[in-house]
Amino acid sequence: MGIHVYTVFCAKAAAYLEVVAMIAWALLLSGYWWYTTANGLAPMQTMQILIHFISDSLYGFPIYVAVYMIRPVFLFPATLVTMTATYLYGPVQGIAYALVASNPSSMIAYFIGRFFRKRISPQHRTKQNGQHPR
Repeated sequence: MGIHVYTVFCAKAAAYLEVVAMIAWALLLSGYWWYTTANGLAPMQTMQILIHFISDSLYGFPIYVAVYMIRPVFLFPATLVTMTATYLYGPVQGIAYALVASNPSSMIAYFIGRFFRKRISPQHRTKQNGQHPR
């Protein structure tokens, strides 16, 4: 009975994470749409402004690292974010930035996995109770 409760909890937590990711995507897309329409820009012009801000600004690298770090929460593939770095900063500097940003991103993904493992894995729960799994 205890395993069932943890499984249900984990399913609810995973569903909650998916809902949070969907809300974040909806907010991002609606913010993009709002900015584009409020300033009378075409979608491509908005992207060009964003690209120039991130690649030329002093805040560009910290913003890139922050986006790369929260990437696992939004279930976004790392390959696209890495390719974005090479486009924004050039091949050598972009790969270096992607390597630097991928370490904290991997740590966040690892801790998310540990968080859900503690709630799902019956082996982990039995080890905590002092029993060995069969």
